[in-house]
Order: sequence, then C-alpha cells, then structure tokens
Amino acid sequence: AAPMHGRNKPIALGQVGIRCIYCRDDTPSERGQQATSYPSLISGIYNSVQQMLRLHFDCCYAMPIEARRKIESLKVSSSARGGRKQYW
Repeated sequence: AAPMHGRNKPIALGQVGIRCIYCRDDTPSERGQQATSYPSLISGIYNSVQQMLRLHFDCCYAMPIEARRKIESLKVSSSARGGRKQYW
C-alpha cells in the first residue's frame, strides 16, 4: 500500500496508533488535523501525543468543555513543574 499523505512509510496492519476519543466516530473530513496518528516507532507515541495536544485539541469540536478545561489546567501545572519527555 502507498503511504498516506505526509508519511514516509505506509501504515502496517497491527501498527500502534492513537486517536482522539472525542471525534473518533466522525468522518475523516469532519475531524480536525492530527485526530489520528500512527507513529512508525513506539518511541514516537510521545511526539504524537504532543502534536495532538498542540494541533488537534484546540480545533476538536466534539471535545466537551470540561475536558478542554482540564487539559488547559494540566498544561499550566506541568509547565510549572517542568514536565517533559523524561518524565514519561
């Protein structure tokens, strides 16, 4: 199979991926960018989550306001603690 747009390698059967829980049932055209990600390495999951936080959650219309508030409060508290990749 050919790689998807923006990928170097095609997604393989059984490959680990992450998906936004809030818009998972929407059609791909209804989801915002970075709603799903299939990193080619397990070590890429951290970066995929960071991209989802940065690029998707701000534009996800399906996300409840309570979840949005919680994410914002965690962003503030983790930056104050210096939470980075080493923690995970």
